[in-house]
Amino acid sequence: MNAVQGSVLSVPASPETSERIQGWIVNRLARLLGVKPEEIGVDDPLSDYGLESVEAIALSGELSDLLGRQLSPTLTWDHPTIADLARFLASDTEKNKAKSDEQIQGYS
Repeated sequence: MNAVQGSVLSVPASPETSERIQGWIVNRLARLLGVKPEEIGVDDPLSDYGLESVEAIALSGELSDLLGRQLSPTLTWDHPTIADLARFLASDTEKNKAKSDEQIQGYS
């Protein structure tokens, strides 16, 4: 198992809130950069942390695994701060859950 897989498996793939997603991103970015989570500002542009494109794409992949759905590899460019990204992912998770609930009720 590589480091990426280990970090993803440590968080349960359940419906996530913005705060939980934000906390996961902060902790993952802190580990990646070798800094304390308190040094990561959720309203700072992710580009301020010097992520290479391959790292940003890997982060999108890890978030995809965490949330159990396909996400765009350009996610970190489309939502440039941790706070923006977490809000988008949480609201998108709720939309997907509502859509799934509607589909399930349609079969009842």
